Amino acid sequence: MKRFIIWSFCALILSAWAYGQDRGNVDGLVQLSDRRPAENVLVKISGDLLPAGRTFTTGRDGQFRFRGLLPGKYAIEATHTEMASLN
Repeated sequence: MKRFIIWSFCALILSAWAYGQDRGNVDGLVQLSDRRPAENVLVKISGDLLPAGRTFTTGRDGQFRFRGLLPGKYAIEATHTEMASLN
């Protein structure tokens, strides 16, 4: 099984709080172990304020985006049929 790395640039909710906004974003990049972008990876974000979660499938660039999240703690899970899951 191939392994992959999630690089999550989570200026996330902390930045939303710091600037007095009521919503935040999570942007990130999923890469293969050789640092190439990972395509067709299902990325899921969930938390107390988002129990059902939201999903995003990465494109050729390996990037994912979750917009309009309420301030709070979230977990990100990335899965792919040909890769081991990293939670």
